[in-house]
Amino acid sequence: MTQACAQFEHFQEAAARQRAEERQAFEQCLARLEQEIAAYRRQEASLAQQAAELDRLRKGLAHAPNELHQVISECDQKNLQLQDLGLTKADAERRLDTVQQALIEARTEAATARRQVEMLENLLVTAERKAEQAERDKAAWVDKILIQREIQGQGRLVTGYPTIPRLR
Repeated sequence: MTQACAQFEHFQEAAARQRAEERQAFEQCLARLEQEIAAYRRQEASLAQQAAELDRLRKGLAHAPNELHQVISECDQKNLQLQDLGLTKADAERRLDTVQQALIEARTEAATARRQVEMLENLLVTAERKAEQAERDKAAWVDKILIQREIQGQGRLVTGYPTIPRLR
């Protein structure tokens, strides 16, 4: 029984460590993704400002076709970067959603595991009580049998009547 308790405690500690490690890994991943999203948002704002500036320059450089062509090319590149950044941002948000869902699932599993551990603890306590009661019952029966044998050895039964010798 002591070994079972020790194994059970070891199992609980291992499960708790594993849940803590998984939770920490999920939280680190979540923090990393949030930092990436913040960086992408800053880049997006910067690119939006640059795109606005390029639009202003496009209007001002109508007199210089060569320079205008270069600015338009840069603007197009920035727009492509903005589109790429938008796709990257969407991908990061999808990954964040996935990680958040995994974290929710991990927390749900941890709560379920805690409930299962509590149920197992309750079952263990009940089993220990039953084992103790069985041990007491066994001791009572042994005492009763010993008393009956002692009484039979004196030629009487528990009822007070003399015993009839058995043929063997």
